[in-house]
Amino acid sequence: LAAIIQNFFIKREIPVFTLPFVLVTWAIIFMANKYFVEFVALPEIAVLSTNDYFFFALKGYGQVIFQDSLLSGLIFFVAVFISSPIAALYGLAAALLSGIIALSVSAPIDNVGIGLFSFNAVLCAIVFANDKLVDAELWFASTNISICVGVVYHSIMEKAKKQ
Repeated sequence: LAAIIQNFFIKREIPVFTLPFVLVTWAIIFMANKYFVEFVALPEIAVLSTNDYFFFALKGYGQVIFQDSLLSGLIFFVAVFISSPIAALYGLAAALLSGIIALSVSAPIDNVGIGLFSFNAVLCAIVFANDKLVDAELWFASTNISICVGVVYHSIMEKAKKQ
């Protein structure tokens, strides 16, 4: 299904990057939580120390590659920095901004702490990172949109679990 959606956008020359995969994954997770609750395994809750909360931005980098450890986030940040310092710094700023905003709207602190509200912002920032003003505007807009989408998605999933 993701390939069909991707092909649809490719034919129209619209770059959507990972959007089809994300949409299909969200649909599967939503359907599983709503209709197949007995088959959904509950993940172990990560126990975070107070110090761990200061590293959510780097953990957001790690979440891009499906890792929640500080070391993998740091390695990925350094790799992006070697390739494009401006992209790495835009990503770090986006991760910080998204985590702070997520906390300000009462997102679960454990999810923020492991970078779950930062990885989309990191991806958006890397895509739009450049030294032109219009790219900074796109970065800012896409980062805020990714934060809103993350918060809305979390709210929808919480409501689905309660029903």
